[in-house]
Amino acid sequence: MTRSILIFTLALACSTPAIAQTSTASSTLFHREWEGTFFGGYAFSKDYNFKTVVSGSDTGSPGTVGMHYDAGYRLGARVTQNLGDFFAATLEYGFSDQDLRLTNVTPRVQNLFLSQFVHNLDYNVSYSPMTPNQRFRPHVEAGVGALLFHLGSDSKHEALLRGVPLEDSWEVFFNYGIGFKHLVADRLVLTVDAKGRMSEIPTYGLPKTTRLVDGVYVPAITTRGLMHTWQFNVGIAHQWDSW
Repeated sequence: MTRSILIFTLALACSTPAIAQTSTASSTLFHREWEGTFFGGYAFSKDYNFKTVVSGSDTGSPGTVGMHYDAGYRLGARVTQNLGDFFAATLEYGFSDQDLRLTNVTPRVQNLFLSQFVHNLDYNVSYSPMTPNQRFRPHVEAGVGALLFHLGSDSKHEALLRGVPLEDSWEVFFNYGIGFKHLVADRLVLTVDAKGRMSEIPTYGLPKTTRLVDGVYVPAITTRGLMHTWQFNVGIAHQWDSW
């Protein structure tokens, strides 16, 4: 499904010759300097499995810890400034509703179901090959930001009762994407984009290696590699010029 959406977005972004015939430079409509956008979208599911490392012991690993992120909706807002004819800078806030399931955190805790919202705040720079007097403008973009993996208080309490103390996690991330903007009417714009996002994998306050205390394994997640997730967004924007 991810590949289909990316192919669809890329096909639209590359179809400028056909659309440009209906949005020529002689049009009285043009993209203005500033843009405020509200968007909704979809964040895709993701699974990870990590073999637990035992610290300071020759005891065998207690098993593989699994992390499953549910797919969920996304909501957010952006403020964009068009910089000249081809570049733009965007500040974005968004969040997705993506519940988390942990498996085999310890031999005694085989499943933990946790409510979670993933918040992002990021700054992106984009490039479009089309000038602002073209109604249809495909673009590529890249940027950096911060992620907050926020667990519900009831989920934290339940996990603590089962001997797994969890905390919210912050991570720095890099994202990149493609999309397009279409000027539907003066100051009114339709936006569509698909983005990939890379960050460290959160540990939710747990150590990366476990140890035996009185014959009981301390909860841990031995994360490795990067978290690479995908999202798809559609939005409506209002544009204006500097006062």
